[in-house]
Amino acid sequence: AESITAWVVSIGQEKRGKCAIYRYPDYKLIGVTEEKLVPIIDGWVMFNFVEKPSLIGGIRYVLVAWMEWVGGTFTEIRFNDVPEVIGLSQSIIYDSFPDPFAPTREAAEAHSIFCTYTPGVPPPTHTLTVESTPIAVPVTLNGSAIGNTPISATVEEGSHTVEIPAEVSA
Repeated sequence: AESITAWVVSIGQEKRGKCAIYRYPDYKLIGVTEEKLVPIIDGWVMFNFVEKPSLIGGIRYVLVAWMEWVGGTFTEIRFNDVPEVIGLSQSIIYDSFPDPFAPTREAAEAHSIFCTYTPGVPPPTHTLTVESTPIAVPVTLNGSAIGNTPISATVEEGSHTVEIPAEVSA
């Protein structure tokens, strides 16, 4: 992940803020952005990761923005009421991000926050070809039948198991 961007509404004076990514559902801390001074604003604020965390496809994550509370000021992440979406929050003193995150409030809120990341490079692929003479034989790849020879299959780089019968009758 490169950054987290949130629509921040901050009134009164500038204050410190930062963001984090937690893994769902165990809320393990995955990465923390830089801390920066957030100006009086009603708009997008980008927080960059100093140490860029790796995200894994198929895993769900929770994005968190945290702003310092300063007496007589107001700060929130812009949101819309959306019944299908759950916004989470935890009220604690501004400091280091807790690990794990322990949300104490859930609300039907879609917060304006997103993560920018670059997808990883897919693993290289190779063509596996199995031929037999003088007759066709069934071929199993990694425990699944893929057809009779001659046959080709595209496989990701790595170890694979190819099986053919020990004996075949014509």
